[in-house]
Amino acid sequence: MLELRQAYVGEELCCDPSGFSKLKRLGLHELERLRRIRITRGLMPGLERLDITAYTVLETVPDGIENLKNIGDLMKI
Repeated sequence: MLELRQAYVGEELCCDPSGFSKLKRLGLHELERLRRIRITRGLMPGLERLDITAYTVLETVPDGIENLKNIGDLMKI
């Protein structure tokens, strides 16, 4: 599990496709300037749950959410 709380100040979040291969759960919280999340094919192939909370400017669900083949839960509050 990886939880990020007030840990990123950019407007767009994207990661290297080779990263986080064994991550099962990701929480993104209180990233107040974040407008967009981009998920590329091959990124976090084992991710089962993605929690996104306390955003004021996030414009849409993450781009490429369909690339998360094992996702069971997506929470956006």
